[in-house]
Amino acid sequence: MRNILVTATLMFLCDGIYADATLQFQVRDLADPNAPVRTQTLYVKNQRILIKAAGGDNRIDILFDETGQTMSIVDHVKHTYLALDEENVSEFANRAEGLVSAVQEQVAALPAEQRAQLEQLLGNSVLGSVANAETPAPEPKTYVKTGLRQVHSIKCQGIEVLKASTKIAELCVANADAIGIPDADFNTLKAFQVFGERLAARASPLAERFGARVPEFGTQKLDGLPVELKDHSAAGNMVMTVARVATGTIAEGAMRIPDDYTADRLPSF
Repeated sequence: MRNILVTATLMFLCDGIYADATLQFQVRDLADPNAPVRTQTLYVKNQRILIKAAGGDNRIDILFDETGQTMSIVDHVKHTYLALDEENVSEFANRAEGLVSAVQEQVAALPAEQRAQLEQLLGNSVLGSVANAETPAPEPKTYVKTGLRQVHSIKCQGIEVLKASTKIAELCVANADAIGIPDADFNTLKAFQVFGERLAARASPLAERFGARVPEFGTQKLDGLPVELKDHSAAGNMVMTVARVATGTIAEGAMRIPDDYTADRLPSF
């Protein structure tokens, strides 16, 4: 899921009061300058955010509901949706961590000969990641302001995100007036940002036990939303820049999961 990049449509309770918003981003791969530039669009209406073709996959949309605090991954090929919230992601992570702990105990109890056979079958690095997996301690982040800039005519504050002494991201954050969207839309985007980083924080310890990295920059602590984000982490290594901001009416039906789609569930262990 790390390739799924955030772009959204926000739904607000009173169409007559709040304008719908559309934000279009360009996404480039920092590791491969020859890779094509991808466009990702966020649609905003009535406290909901819609991400069409999330991560460049035309089969998948993401729909965030601020009121229900859920994010649904909608699969238009399977005609299914997977609703995620803090509760079911936490339960899934707890079950997975319990399974890892049980495997750790079994691996540790194996005779040397059997362990050698498993290493030959699975590879030493795979088996070692399970046997030696430990939840890493969270590393504090430092935010350094680098001056005012403009991104697509939007005035924003440049910020470097450091973990220890390593720069993991560069941001340029702006407020609602600078971006040109209503405060209510801005607040829903901010709510999505906070929600997404809470899920990432819950999933990160389990992923990092196996060497995977879930980008988490703590941007919910900043005043504003990123209109440009350069992710220098191993999990990302990309830059996302706002290219267009527009307001207007978005069809109500575009912000809903089709009635004939069936609910999917996270795997059980």
